[in-house]
Amino acid sequence: MTALIVPTPAMLQAVLKAPKTNITPHFTVYELVSGLSTPSSTEAEREARWVTRSKGLTLDVLVALCDLAQGLETVRALFGVPVYLTSGFRPGDPKQHGAGQAADIQVYGFSPLEVARRVREHVATS
Repeated sequence: MTALIVPTPAMLQAVLKAPKTNITPHFTVYELVSGLSTPSSTEAEREARWVTRSKGLTLDVLVALCDLAQGLETVRALFGVPVYLTSGFRPGDPKQHGAGQAADIQVYGFSPLEVARRVREHVATS
């Protein structure tokens, strides 16, 4: 089990200065905000999203992103392969993405339906 992360205002400032620092073993705030970690996405695409979306980062969003990263670590462990983000934090979105509580993911080698089924089963038995 990974340690619980409790973000502070100082951590928010540190993240804004070094967003590519891991907040969990496999995820960074940069990934969760840019929402592009697939091998087909370019660094220019990720950077453009980071520049636009990072302006909406608050301490509450950072807390949610840390929780989301912990959940994504669980998904990664469940499948035993990397989890790639196709969309993450979206400032202005009135739903979970706008609060930093959701990410769209791909798990290579597994269909979206299989990912959803296995995650749902895992949550139901946890």
